[in-house]
Formats: sequence, C-alpha cells, structure tokens
Amino acid sequence: RCGEVALLRSVATSADLRGRGVARALVQALEALAVEERFQALYLLTESAEGYFESQGYLQVDRSSVPVAVRASRQFSSLCPDSAVVMCKRLLSPA
Repeated sequence: RCGEVALLRSVATSADLRGRGVARALVQALEALAVEERFQALYLLTESAEGYFESQGYLQVDRSSVPVAVRASRQFSSLCPDSAVVMCKRLLSPA
C-alpha cells in the first residue's frame, strides 16, 4: 500500500507450474483485491518478466513519474537495482 496506489511484489511460480495459468490467476486475484480496496493503480519492478506483465496490461513507465510513496518503498529505493523496469497498470480513474 502506497497511498492511492499499491506496489505488486514478488509474484512468481515454480518452473513446473509455468504455462498452466497460475501466475495469471495470482495477478488477476491481486488486481481484483486492489480494485476492491479502491487503489488507482498497481506498480511493479521487474528484471525478467516485462513481456509477461505487458501481456497483462502493464505499461513501462519512467521512474520519475512514479508516485513518491512507491519511490520511498524499500523495493524501489534499495532492493531492486536501477536496471529493473518499472511498470504500471491503471485500475481506477483518479477521483
């Protein structure tokens, strides 16, 4: 939770479950929860799954456009390298 948006963290499936829709089901469930909680958008950082998240409607965004609350998170500020791609999916229109 980062104010009116949220940070999607550490979604992964084991290699033997890939291709069965498990990741898609997890992401869709998290998105539904985020909508229920009235978050305007979900942000994420990835080093290896940009194509997957693009297929789920996420768009690459410039780091400077990310809300301050997300930039202040440990994930954004120190855990993920600067080379990680930042992506966003809009869920609700701003009030």
